[in-house]
Amino acid sequence: MSNSSVAGRARALAKAAALAAIIGCSAGAHAGVDLNGVVTQLQVAPNGSLWFGLGSVGFGNVGSSTPTLAAFCAPSWMGLSLTVPPGDPNFAYYYGLLGMSLSKAYPIYLGNISTFNGSTSCDITKTGYGIVLSHP
Repeated sequence: MSNSSVAGRARALAKAAALAAIIGCSAGAHAGVDLNGVVTQLQVAPNGSLWFGLGSVGFGNVGSSTPTLAAFCAPSWMGLSLTVPPGDPNFAYYYGLLGMSLSKAYPIYLGNISTFNGSTSCDITKTGYGIVLSHP
């Protein structure tokens, strides 16, 4: 086995371990408001950014009020407000998880969406918690 394939395998294992750790975190461990829903639209912009929309958006850790997605993420390209930049090292993983949510109607979970204040779209790679795909 070549050194490059061993290194590639090690990177894949590290990413899988990181994903497992994210999934293992409880929702209550997040400091901010959390977002969940099923992907209803997935688009790749001309600049390579991945944009998506959620249907039946739910929120966790909100207290007594129920916010809207626009309270945290302003609509932008094609009316979508959630994005993944093309240069992110985990772009392919985000694309795969979001595509699975869209095609199978599996819910996704985004922790700490309240990192954003509603003035711009939300780069979900900046929340500090990644993304979790759930099987209903």
